[in-house]
Parts: sequence; structure tokens; C-alpha cells
Amino acid sequence: STKDEVKMKIFVSYGHEDYPEIITKLVNDLSRNFTVWTDEKLHLGNVWHKEIDENISKCDVFLFIHAKYSIRKESYCWGEIEYAQKNNKPVCVLVLEDFEKMSSLLLQCQSLRIEQIVDYLGELDEQEYEIALKLIQKELKRTFEDKKTTHQSFFAQTLMNKKG
Repeated sequence: STKDEVKMKIFVSYGHEDYPEIITKLVNDLSRNFTVWTDEKLHLGNVWHKEIDENISKCDVFLFIHAKYSIRKESYCWGEIEYAQKNNKPVCVLVLEDFEKMSSLLLQCQSLRIEQIVDYLGELDEQEYEIALKLIQKELKRTFEDKKTTHQSFFAQTLMNKKG
């Protein structure tokens, strides 16, 4: 196979109780253009944390789904983010909720560099979802291409204006 056919590898870190339908749909849709790994692919009986670490090591971009369960103190996502950071992986954050908690999270992460933040607001209809999906895919590609730059600032991109 030629180099052009090699798909970018995305590791998705998320809380299982957060929006299972949206996340499943998103992972399936991203899989059309990327090689996507989530812990759903863990093999039973394997040393799961070793398998997670291996897949973070192999990924091109680490996608963190920012929502209620993924940002709890006891969430496994923190360990995954730290490991991605240690391995110098570019991090892309998709905000499904609790955007206002982002700044305190960044402080907790200290040196965590968040290159891109895609802010996903409200219930999206089919057309809005397709627009959001295109933006997310663009952000993932851009995050990968930008990974050589280590800017400390982060960008919030709003996909939909708040109604009102």
C-alpha cells in the first residue's frame, strides 16, 4: 500500500457514561477517514492498561471527549492524557459539556498543551451534526499537522451560536 493510503490514527479517550449514542456515532463516522481506537477494542484477559498505553503510543492524535464523567477526579482519562503528554502526542479536545470547567482542568494538567478545542454545543440536528463532524475532522488533521508547534494558548471554536 502507498503512503497516501495510511490513515491517521486517533485514540479516543472518553467517559463511558457520557453521551454513549453520540460518542458511538462519532467514532463510527470518524472511522471512515481515520483509524480510530477506543477501549471498546480491548481484548478480554489482556493487561488492559498495557494495551491502552500501546495504542496511545501508536496514535497520531489523542482525542479527549470533555464531558461530565471524563473529567471526574477518579476518571481513567487523566492517566491516558498524562501518558499521551509523556509521549508528546498532540491533544485535541471535543467539548460536549462543562466548557466552563476547562480552565481549572488546564491548571490541574499544568503543562498539558491543548492545541485545539472544538466546542460542541446543544443538540445538533442531522445537518448540523454533519457540519460538526467535518469541523472535528479538520481539527484532528490540523492538530496533527500543528504538532511541531507547542503553543500554550488554546482556541475555542463554537460550532453553533447559543440560541437566544
